[in-house]
Amino acid sequence: MRGLKYVRYVLVGVLFLSLAGCIPIVKITAPQNGATFGFGDVITFTGTGRDIMEGDLTGSSLVWESSIDGPIGTGISIATSTLQQGVHTITLSATNSNNQTGTANITITVGEPPFVVISDDIDSNTTWEGGTIYVIKAFDFWVNATLEIEPGAIIKFDPSEGPAMNVDGTVIANGTPAEPIIFTAYKDDEHGGDTNGDGSVTAPLPGDWDGIYIQNNGSVFSYCEFYYGGDTVLEPWDCIATITNATFAHNSGSALDASTALTGTVITGNTFFDNERPLYINTTFDLDDSNTFENPDDPSETNTYNGVFVEYPDDIGNHISWEETDVAFVLDDNDLWVLDYASLTLGDTVVVKFTPDSTINHYGNIFSGTNVFFTSYKDDDYKGDTNGDGSLTTPMDGDWNGIYNDTTFVYEAWPNILYDEIH
Repeated sequence: MRGLKYVRYVLVGVLFLSLAGCIPIVKITAPQNGATFGFGDVITFTGTGRDIMEGDLTGSSLVWESSIDGPIGTGISIATSTLQQGVHTITLSATNSNNQTGTANITITVGEPPFVVISDDIDSNTTWEGGTIYVIKAFDFWVNATLEIEPGAIIKFDPSEGPAMNVDGTVIANGTPAEPIIFTAYKDDEHGGDTNGDGSVTAPLPGDWDGIYIQNNGSVFSYCEFYYGGDTVLEPWDCIATITNATFAHNSGSALDASTALTGTVITGNTFFDNERPLYINTTFDLDDSNTFENPDDPSETNTYNGVFVEYPDDIGNHISWEETDVAFVLDDNDLWVLDYASLTLGDTVVVKFTPDSTINHYGNIFSGTNVFFTSYKDDDYKGDTNGDGSLTTPMDGDWNGIYNDTTFVYEAWPNILYDEIH
């Protein structure tokens, strides 16, 4: 009997170890293997993962992945409408507390996105639908009415015929984090597939299209992405615009030129990387600290001239605040006046850099937070290599004019002013 008890204990122990060593059982319950969807369709994936010892696995224990788009979500059920065109192998992985992983796979097909060729100006109120590609081939294309662009729409510019969008009406482009609105090159196969039908023969390059030029108040670009544009990608010209949570990348010139935008323009939450110059502003509106000047996935990827450039400055005639701390503000050969009834407030750790012929004239109405510096455009010690030449140039005394106080009629000698003519 004692031998039988021993054998029973051994068998129980072996069974327990066997159960503890089992990988989770995984099943994808929807959609069916081999299912086909249209481009931009909302696809709901559901599945289960069960561990013999732990029971049903949930949350981050369940990971969904596409062979084309990579990770697409976690949990028992996810929904997405952003899968690219092509045949996807969808994998559901379930991992237990012992880091043992089981998987299940299905194959689905996402069809080619529909595309619409735009060859005429927009002269009446129009909506461009999500999940559709719009190829602009209209020479000297104008939006003369209200154009509403739905989340998930992709706009491609054919450089041979329609490299720009001129807006004398209004563009309302409100994307979402899950379904951004894309503005890109005709050759860009990553967004919306191979629209120009040449396989991999051509690839997009910075400057493949020109830009979007806004000449009327009220346009909105939210959760939009701008790729491979030219000298100026988005420019509100002598008008008020709202640009929020947008991404500007791989553009050959100025990504966002708001140097002539009017008071009331809003530029918040945007991301700039791999552009020549990311952002121009003027002295009529505030800039907060919400914009980012590097690739969120690779912080080493910034912009060639990584700063906020202040151009066409009218005199500062209102109470203006500059708070951006990711990069420096750059006065580019400007004689900037802060009038006696106005003010310029700089947030903590803000840096203002100056090119050789730049000066600030003020009446004692510059207000600075802590660790604010005024320095040379060549000074890489503060906010990095703004002039984009690596270590080829170094700052020297006299690199810029200085800050002149029109109340005391002398140049300021503050300890946080570096490399001006009196230092």
